[in-house]
Amino acid sequence: MKDPYLFHHNGVSHMILSYASRTADVPASAQDLHATADAYNTGLVISRTGLAVSANGRDYEWKGDLFSPSTTGWDSWCRWICCVVPGPHGLTAYYDGAADVSENYEERTGIATGGDMRSLASQTPDGPCLTSPHASGSLRYMDAVTYDDRIHYYYELARPDGAHETRVSVVSKG
Repeated sequence: MKDPYLFHHNGVSHMILSYASRTADVPASAQDLHATADAYNTGLVISRTGLAVSANGRDYEWKGDLFSPSTTGWDSWCRWICCVVPGPHGLTAYYDGAADVSENYEERTGIATGGDMRSLASQTPDGPCLTSPHASGSLRYMDAVTYDDRIHYYYELARPDGAHETRVSVVSKG
């Protein structure tokens, strides 16, 4: 498990985590999984999103898988929720997606919505909704912070030279 994202909603603290599970068709030893110092880089695991919840923000109960990759398509290897924005009609989640291990570190952004954490469903099954116009097209690690009548969206995107940088976009609510 890695990359925790926490938010408080309806009196509950939610911890969203990236976690890996082995691919069903590839047997692997612990040595194989950690040979590159990053199990996600081996192609031997699938990148998923899990959920833990807490009433006090300190003691968390693991609830298991929350948002797994699709069986085919642009997000069939990785679906990791980066942030959740509560709104008047439910939740909007932004997630990093990738088709296979070759896109590790070059994920693009999809959107999922639902009335609660367990009902989140991708609204971008045919492709990412946010990409960079440069290099790999990577636009990932979306986060959103609400200030009164504005939302500040922070994200990482690929530059023309292939390197990544952090950006912010500010939009009015409503």
